[in-house]
Amino acid sequence: MRPSIGVHDSGHARLSDAFDLAVFVRKNSAGDSPAEFPDRRKRNFAAASWPSVHDIPSPGSYLATTLWREVLRSSIRVGRNLDPWLAVTPRLATNEIIARISPMNAYLRLKNADAPTANHAGRRLYVNAIYRHGIERSAQSAFAYHVGMTMAHWVCASMMGLGETFHIEGGGPNGDFRFQDPTLKLPDLWGTHSSAKQWWLIEAKARQGLGVGVLRDAMEQLNNGSSLLPNAAHTQVLCGTGLPNKSVWETDPLFLTVDTFDILGVNDPVLAAMDEDIIYSDDDALLRVAESQLLIFRALAFGAVDSIRITPLSADRSGRQRAATGFLTPLESDQATTRVRERQVAPGVEAIDFIVGKIQGIGVHLGMSVRLFAACNELHRAQANAAYAAVPELSRWRGINRSRPAYGDIDQIDDDAFVYQSFRNYFESALQQTRPSLRSAFEGEGGFTISDLLRGREFERSYASLGLLEGVTAETYIAIESNSPILL
Repeated sequence: MRPSIGVHDSGHARLSDAFDLAVFVRKNSAGDSPAEFPDRRKRNFAAASWPSVHDIPSPGSYLATTLWREVLRSSIRVGRNLDPWLAVTPRLATNEIIARISPMNAYLRLKNADAPTANHAGRRLYVNAIYRHGIERSAQSAFAYHVGMTMAHWVCASMMGLGETFHIEGGGPNGDFRFQDPTLKLPDLWGTHSSAKQWWLIEAKARQGLGVGVLRDAMEQLNNGSSLLPNAAHTQVLCGTGLPNKSVWETDPLFLTVDTFDILGVNDPVLAAMDEDIIYSDDDALLRVAESQLLIFRALAFGAVDSIRITPLSADRSGRQRAATGFLTPLESDQATTRVRERQVAPGVEAIDFIVGKIQGIGVHLGMSVRLFAACNELHRAQANAAYAAVPELSRWRGINRSRPAYGDIDQIDDDAFVYQSFRNYFESALQQTRPSLRSAFEGEGGFTISDLLRGREFERSYASLGLLEGVTAETYIAIESNSPILL
């Protein structure tokens, strides 16, 4: 059953992990230079509520209200594609999730601030004393990169309707290997906006100040990416995350700027949608969603996780619309799921089972529907076969044939890029057989039990919320613990 799509307000400003974030949206013409960060007075007085989660809003100053669990979801989902390596060492998926979330919990905090309206949360996101006093400049720079990428994904995918984002080092739109050229300065991410039928090229910057030199570099990266899409209509998106300087770190919250540039060209009418809205009827969308969930699947199926459980959620997908706070629906307002749990309804017409586990050390619980887990299981199997075929090819390339592989005009290519491209070649050749198996598994036709999918790992059935702050999409799950340090 396909969920209906819409925006609803579920009292999000009153949720325990809700906070407000100033976002400045600025539309530019191709060739323009974006303005620098707004001054501190303008940042603190942004007040208009975020108007939509489906597209780029009109230029203006907004105070968007979102959830910490929504931001952590973005932190997990943004980053380099590790499929070839995690396909053969899947237990390390847990390590990667910890690495993506830990900096966000370590160096940020939520703190009370003025709320201009009753629809705002009255809290903002700040750096904490560990960031200010406890780490050296190089660690601050590394964190700036991480938080910049996270917030770029959050504003594009959670708040402006983009599908998944993909790291440019794995290849650009349509798997274009020219985007792997290490000699080019290229943007960080790309994605597909299915309603606009356009690609987005995204550059993320995070600084204590965003001066002209940084902006010039960002625009060079975006323009270099656009030069590889000479005839395609697309949008350049420059996402800036403002971090406070030393003197105001306790009183100056994080904020975002979003500069967009429309690049004219031909729209591609058959661009594949890459979100959960149409996976019930579209095999390409199911493949992309399953790919986006492989990191979590591998952690649950192979990694070090605690408290693996089967928890039921309401099967009424029409009640799981996109919230004003982003892509997640907070379960605090899902009365249908509350009734399912209170009555301990078995999976079927009223309830759908989700596989959930706690990632050790970070207080985050992740999961997905059993049917999506089954599809990920099939995809992991296909990717593992491709990865095992690709790795010997790398060994032969290093040890026997030292000449450059045939990658068009690229004169330099590192081993990682070679492995990834070889892996994709093997995997793409197997897709004709893989797509039907994914659909069959998703529809429950594979005959797998939950114990089979979890490879015999122990699990329990739980009908309790366990005091967690839970959020779901149509097929995925994330929760944080109510005593998370960032909430205290």
